[in-house]
Amino acid sequence: MKEKQFNEAINRFNKIIKKLHINSDIINKFKSGRRCFSNRTTLDNDIMLPIIKEHENKHDSLVYYSILSHTPWGDDVLDMLYVSKYEDEWYLGEITEDNYIYVASYNITTGYMEHGLILVDNYYGILVRIG
Repeated sequence: MKEKQFNEAINRFNKIIKKLHINSDIINKFKSGRRCFSNRTTLDNDIMLPIIKEHENKHDSLVYYSILSHTPWGDDVLDMLYVSKYEDEWYLGEITEDNYIYVASYNITTGYMEHGLILVDNYYGILVRIG
């Protein structure tokens, strides 16, 4: 299953790159086993990696990209783009025509986790959350 999830993640990366003109080096980083982040806060990997690993272990998912944002309310939120273990749910993770993507959002400040759509865009070649 992990290989199928990996291939699906590559497929999603290709669609995101084509649609939003994100830096294509991201696929090579992912293929080489590196975690792919967009970080617009001062938090580091020591905080983010355990959250990502916990989500992957708990849900048997593959997180292929994470966006760390600071909200206007002062919270740090980690949005994880992931491939579910359920293939019939994979369509949910596709980028929509109007640039929404279904993610797992973890509020680092409060410890609250939810799943839903976020609005994404290109910011100097990286994928970022804009809404």
